[in-house]
Amino acid sequence: MANQVLRLTSLEYDSILKDLIDYVKNKYPDEWNDFLHSNLGMMFLEAVSAVGDNLAFYINQLANELFLPTATQRKAVVNLAKLVGYTPKRGVPATGQLRFYLDSPHDRDVVIPEGLVCEGKDVRVETTTSGVITAGSTEVLVDAIQRDVKEYRFTAEQDGVNEFFVDDEEAYEFEVVDEDGNVYTEVSFFVDSPLNPYVYRVDEVVGGYRLTVNNLTVGRGVYVKAYTTRGSKGNIAGGVIGKILGTIRDTAGNVVGVKVDNLPFSGGEDRESVDEIKKSVWVWSLTQNRLVTEEDYNEYINTIPGVYRGKVKLVQWGCAGNIVDAYICEDSNGNPASASQALKDKVQKELMRMGILNVVVNVQSVTLTQVNITADVKVLPGYATADVLSRVESNIRGLFRELDIGSTLRYSDLYRVMDETEGVDYVEISTPTGSVIPASDTELLAPGGITLNAV
Repeated sequence: MANQVLRLTSLEYDSILKDLIDYVKNKYPDEWNDFLHSNLGMMFLEAVSAVGDNLAFYINQLANELFLPTATQRKAVVNLAKLVGYTPKRGVPATGQLRFYLDSPHDRDVVIPEGLVCEGKDVRVETTTSGVITAGSTEVLVDAIQRDVKEYRFTAEQDGVNEFFVDDEEAYEFEVVDEDGNVYTEVSFFVDSPLNPYVYRVDEVVGGYRLTVNNLTVGRGVYVKAYTTRGSKGNIAGGVIGKILGTIRDTAGNVVGVKVDNLPFSGGEDRESVDEIKKSVWVWSLTQNRLVTEEDYNEYINTIPGVYRGKVKLVQWGCAGNIVDAYICEDSNGNPASASQALKDKVQKELMRMGILNVVVNVQSVTLTQVNITADVKVLPGYATADVLSRVESNIRGLFRELDIGSTLRYSDLYRVMDETEGVDYVEISTPTGSVIPASDTELLAPGGITLNAV
């Protein structure tokens, strides 16, 4: 979303200086008529102009941060979102499987505990289930999640409501327990849970999150676990994890030298960016937290985590009943994939929750059509051929990411993104031979094989 710019004042150094000189000429026509830069009086006028220019700049900056379309600072955008009741989405941890294996079979079962932490380069994961390498076998797959945990201890400074600061912007989930063993539940607003006094609210602030915890006694301890995630950086390829931070034993209690690697992890998402928050707030405000029109549904479905692209049709609307058909594809590490049943169920539940009463939602996968690209690329002298071809392929994939469901891949756009790549002299595209038009408005074009030949 492009930022608009609000100029509350157009005062700048040159215009301020000109106005001051004009003022002096009119006020003191006989006393002061030397306006050369070497004049001592001009030094003061220029200094005042510089101060005025600086003040005008900050006035304009502050004015821009007061309105959502022009705000650029995350703190301002988050606070403006709160005014309409919208809470920016936190990060989502990636999930996958770890492969625990032995070089040779063991004579007893080897237990892989739940909560076992393993790590690779710049990433740490934790098992979410237990597993067993049975006697005589050499490996087992165990579900895992990409996350880390930080623990805090705070002390209530007053009876009732207290605020605590968690200094980690990567936190996505919290566990709050007081020293009496009372477990607190996260709510959006305290009024949402009038029958449960043990609740807390989370607000994003600069540098982390503020936890507002209810029903505390002054001087009592509060223990907080903050689960953090690398978000999209947790979508790691296979073979990245290789170190076990802990001890693994067999059923007799003997330490066993188990090794670990991983299958690819996916599903990790970063917390909402400033532009994403702006878009989400617009959707939130437009629908008043309810989906009514086809436009409402189409705006909202593309904000659901895990959806690469979504499209909604209102099949029937009115007194006879409300029927919505939704077409989606899943986000697989930034690429479109057929939607899993879990994602279909999630989207159906979300659209029914956000829609008006008595709406029937049918969710199905879009038709994914792969488009093969073959082209000859002439690389300019002085550029590394491999680097240029890599950039061309990246730009091609970027073009596909801009396509909506039912959109045409225009031959001119394909040629443009390739020809404008840095280091490219010219390109000759063999396939496709023209624009690619989807067979239906529920079909999404996706990149197939990309073959680039340097000439």
